[in-house]
Amino acid sequence: MDELALTQKLEQCCEELSKILKDENPENGKARRTELETEFENSAAALLSEHPEAAEDIEKQRKRFSRLNKEYASLLFQLYQARDLERWEHYALKLKICQELDVLDKLADEKMPDAVKKLKELRAGWDALGAVPHEKSAEIWEEFRTKSNHLSRRINAFFTKVDAERSATDECKKALLEEAKTLCVDPNYAAVTPKLKELQAKWKAAGIGHIKLDRELFAEFRQLCDRFFADRNEFFAGRKTVLAEASARKKTLIETATAMRNSPPENLRRAAQELYREWREAPYAGREDQKLYEKFKTAIDALFAADRTAETAMAEKLAELTKQAADTAAGLAAGQKEPAAASAELNELRRSAAGAEAMNGPEVRQALRRFTAAAAGVSRALDNARISGMIAGNSARFAAEKTLSELLSAEELAADFEDQMAAYEKEAGAAAAAEVRKIAGRPAEYRKRRLDEWTAERRMVIGNMESRLGMNTDLESNLQLLALALENAIKDNFAAANTPVTANTAAEFVRDFFTSPVMAPDGFDGVCAAFSAALEKIAGQISAK
Repeated sequence: MDELALTQKLEQCCEELSKILKDENPENGKARRTELETEFENSAAALLSEHPEAAEDIEKQRKRFSRLNKEYASLLFQLYQARDLERWEHYALKLKICQELDVLDKLADEKMPDAVKKLKELRAGWDALGAVPHEKSAEIWEEFRTKSNHLSRRINAFFTKVDAERSATDECKKALLEEAKTLCVDPNYAAVTPKLKELQAKWKAAGIGHIKLDRELFAEFRQLCDRFFADRNEFFAGRKTVLAEASARKKTLIETATAMRNSPPENLRRAAQELYREWREAPYAGREDQKLYEKFKTAIDALFAADRTAETAMAEKLAELTKQAADTAAGLAAGQKEPAAASAELNELRRSAAGAEAMNGPEVRQALRRFTAAAAGVSRALDNARISGMIAGNSARFAAEKTLSELLSAEELAADFEDQMAAYEKEAGAAAAAEVRKIAGRPAEYRKRRLDEWTAERRMVIGNMESRLGMNTDLESNLQLLALALENAIKDNFAAANTPVTANTAAEFVRDFFTSPVMAPDGFDGVCAAFSAALEKIAGQISAK
């Protein structure tokens, strides 16, 4: 290392030691000071050996470093001396704490609660003080520990005793509270009052238990006593008023029950039950309570008797209505009654049976079930009559279609084609006739193909309904236009077999069937027969309900 670097190293050692002197706690630099001493001597020796001519400068730096080092040693001495004095001060303060413990320990047992807070303060003061001289440390700690623990044991023993006494008081007051609860259940105020006052005296003499529980028990005990005496006062003060109000209320119920005999029959039973409920909720009416009840029971029994009479009359009425419904259904089935008249009769029968649903007697419920079944039979008969009319009404249309079908499938249209179209339009309607006229002027090959397509469409409608009704759903071999795709569509999309049907089902079926106009002559009769069979199947399922 060159002379300049070594000289700078000596200066750095002096500067760093000077900084250590400025630290608020000189002890922080003790280790570094030792290192600096070594570094300074090593650097000075190296510089002197390589550059003897620098001896004078080295000596100046050594004097500077030595002066700084002495100042640092003086600071450490002052620090240690101050700490020693502080430890003796701590020792004196801790001796005083031990003396205060002696004073606390001499207190009587009943003063122990006052010692608790002071003991905590003394312990906190002890912990806040620093160290004492080493030679006194064990001695003063043992004295403090012994006196502190002895005082703690006295305090703990005192509070254990107090806790036991308060627990006994708690149990005593719990027992008094339970006894008071039992007494207050008894409505005999004259007998209970002196007993409850005796319990109040015992409560006062029992002393204080655990503060929180004692307050809770006392609050409950006081509330119980207050409520008892308030009830007692109210009972004696308002007994006559209460009995008078109860009597008036029950007389009103009797009057209501008596007047209710003229109410609608379907309301009697429910009204009687509601009056019974109100009577049970009404308070005791005093000496006349039994006589009032006998009058009330007589009136209620009359209501129930009227209810039974009304129910018997309603059951007889329903039986007659059931017979009339059966006669109406039979007339429809025999063709002796028009559907419009039968429908009006059914509506009138249902209006006559109104009010039976509100009655709960078993006789009425049974008669109502029979009437409902008979009314349903009339509805089914009406549906069958409607479907029969559909079947009969299609005969003329099929006749007109068959003649027109043969004309359209010929190579040339016949001279009477327009006459036949007029007959067809009369049966099928203008919309269907318009569809036929669209193809009438086309070539024969087109007409035949279109007739076949309409035939296939109608067969598909029949096949769908047959599948829904659980009938045969096999495709006939001559459905060439539908081929395999139509067969798969039928299998995948037709309604499930045995799906419930109604008269509306028949109407929708007829509408869908005649959406396609005239069919081809081939197989005409078979398609018509299948159509009629499906309608008859619908009628049969409706009748079986």
